[in-house]
Amino acid sequence: MNEIILVILTVFFGTFTAATLGFGKGLIVMPILTILLGIDMAAPLTALAMLTSQILVILWFRSSISFKDVMPLIIPAALGIPAGLLIITVVNEAILRPILGLLILFYVAYRVFQPELTPMDPAPRPLTWGAGFISGLLTGAYNSPGPPVVIYGDVCCWEKERFRVNLQSFFIFCSTLTLVGHFVQGRLTADLWGMYGWVFAGILSGLAAGIALDRFIPAQLFKRLVQLLLTVIGLSMIWSVF
Repeated sequence: MNEIILVILTVFFGTFTAATLGFGKGLIVMPILTILLGIDMAAPLTALAMLTSQILVILWFRSSISFKDVMPLIIPAALGIPAGLLIITVVNEAILRPILGLLILFYVAYRVFQPELTPMDPAPRPLTWGAGFISGLLTGAYNSPGPPVVIYGDVCCWEKERFRVNLQSFFIFCSTLTLVGHFVQGRLTADLWGMYGWVFAGILSGLAAGIALDRFIPAQLFKRLVQLLLTVIGLSMIWSVF
């Protein structure tokens, strides 16, 4: 029972973060659930919990969704996912993760010291394809589509609600493909669905808490929190190789 409580609390905090900022759930949930449940249970449970929370966020903030922002990212992401599945078989993860972490930290440093960006609407096609493809690459390799699309949304100067909902819309696509992979590999077992029944309470309560806090976060603070979470992601990718 103590293990189930820890699992629910982990999913609660991950959902709370994603509901507030639009991303970061996988970074929080996946490592802890892997320790508690093992990778075979943690990977599909994280994907299922992420998909559920993404759909609920979309439903709640549906008035802010902009499909024209998200659709151009889908095709390059779909091309990047199989490339990511391939790249992890030929390139050492200890090389890729710190490189990506450093790139994220360089971007955050740039935004801190050069904060003003000219909004790009629509974004240039090379930027859109680059962000979508790299996000798909990271989805296939590490189930971590967030950083490239988060940076893309920041460069495009999406306002808070648009930023959060657009990210969730894109992540639904990535999470669905991930779950299809887990289904093919036979990981969507009865034990998994039983555990999902417990964590659903964590998803709902985390979403409610995130929505309640959202009204107290002004746009400028929201941007700083996004940069802070990107910094944590970058540092964790570098630290993971040690």
